[in-house]
Amino acid sequence: MRRTILLFVAMSVANAGSAQIGGIVVSPVPPVALLPSYNYSTSAIDHNGNVLVFDMMYSYPPPTPGQPVVLRPSTVKTRVTVVTGNEATTPRSFEYDGALQVLGTGWHAVYAILNTYTTGATDTASPDAPGSIMPIFSVNRRLVALAAAAGTLPSTLPGVDVPMRADVNLSASATNTAPDTLSFVDGASNPIILTPGAAAPIALRFAQFITYAPETGFKGGKQIPLP
Repeated sequence: MRRTILLFVAMSVANAGSAQIGGIVVSPVPPVALLPSYNYSTSAIDHNGNVLVFDMMYSYPPPTPGQPVVLRPSTVKTRVTVVTGNEATTPRSFEYDGALQVLGTGWHAVYAILNTYTTGATDTASPDAPGSIMPIFSVNRRLVALAAAAGTLPSTLPGVDVPMRADVNLSASATNTAPDTLSFVDGASNPIILTPGAAAPIALRFAQFITYAPETGFKGGKQIPLP
């Protein structure tokens, strides 16, 4: 509801830009910036007692007066606030592009899936909404490690790409000398058979082990074929 109200206000301002009031022509107003909407929050505590608070922020660009309506995806950022075990230390926040989905806590870091969205350069007209333009965009998934040190996080998180259909799991190390172990398991596909009587194509699936330690970063093993 809050998103709908904000979008309605932005469109109303844009339409009022060319209005005429009492013989006075109102000049077009520039697009207004919409405030981010906080739609999802979660938290995790790491092995050193730091609490990481994740706040997802969604921003929607306002329509441009006189231009076709472009169905743009929202701009997503995640604000991560680090709360240390020292109550006298002021929490610090760090922002990352994309949506962070917390996976779990290992010995060396808190792990999360970072989902980012890339809009293509070429837009296409939407057949279901005349006058609207549908952008082409893709989704990228990365497994990232958040290891807070002295209440701070790096501007770029260490990470490794995750297959689109893969299920990701975590096994935390029991000591600081061994890496955390994670796994990718490719999800089973559901192929569509277009020709009656045709044999189903062979779905190539795999499992893969990934390890992480601060000294080595992410290291991926070989993909193990699954039956």
